Amino acid sequence: MEVKLPAVSGSSGRLIVERPKDELSEPDYPGLVFADESLDYSQAMKQFVAASQRKDNQPAQAEIGPAEVEKAGLKAKKQTLRREKEALSLTRRQIREQRKQEDAAWQALKSHAGPTRQSEKLN
Repeated sequence: MEVKLPAVSGSSGRLIVERPKDELSEPDYPGLVFADESLDYSQAMKQFVAASQRKDNQPAQAEIGPAEVEKAGLKAKKQTLRREKEALSLTRRQIREQRKQEDAAWQALKSHAGPTRQSEKLN
């Protein structure tokens, strides 16, 4: 039985090791659903979203060690904090926009109302 060794290239000045391609396994990724021409776009997109969510929720390996669990928990916390930060940023942006509109309306009323009582007292 002949064993294939990985291809090695060093001509670029750094060592590049290429693993042998396994012809038996076809790559599996959510975008493959678009290759099925029998599906219309909306059906394909629904399957793509479902496949993407399944892939995100599945661990890469069957068994996960405690270090990976801790790392995944930390990643989830960071994602949650990032989402909360984005939500707060959006809320602040909306409040700023509302205040700009209120300020513009107040300025318009102020300019159309004429002189104020205090400026009349000074004259």
